[in-house]
Amino acid sequence: MSRRTLVFDAGGVIVQWQPLDLMKHLLPEHAHDEASARQVAAAVFQTSLAGDWSGFDRGQIEPGPLVERIARRTGYPLAALQALIAAIPAHIQPMPASVALLERVREAGHRLVLLSNMPRPFADHLEAAHACFG
Repeated sequence: MSRRTLVFDAGGVIVQWQPLDLMKHLLPEHAHDEASARQVAAAVFQTSLAGDWSGFDRGQIEPGPLVERIARRTGYPLAALQALIAAIPAHIQPMPASVALLERVREAGHRLVLLSNMPRPFADHLEAAHACFG
């Protein structure tokens, strides 16, 4: 069998990523059910390339200024947004079934590559905290 390079995304593929759960937990006055949690997530994690979170993904905005921008833009409490950013590293835990698959693929001699728009602080945390990202 020839050696192949397999490319994986992180969020929802290798690591848990349930942003609606985070919104309901950390912004409950705004995200009290599924529909409102979707609205809050859309406001926080803007999808446009010009959005605050996209700048964070690209390393153009640090967490502190990011939180301030989101708070100004949305009216959500600054402390809750700071708690959200602080909670994400603990939230994005590797999924055991995915890690097992990665190990089988690696043991079969294939090269693994992670391609993600994950912000650098979160990616650095994953690499430091979990051997599967070595």
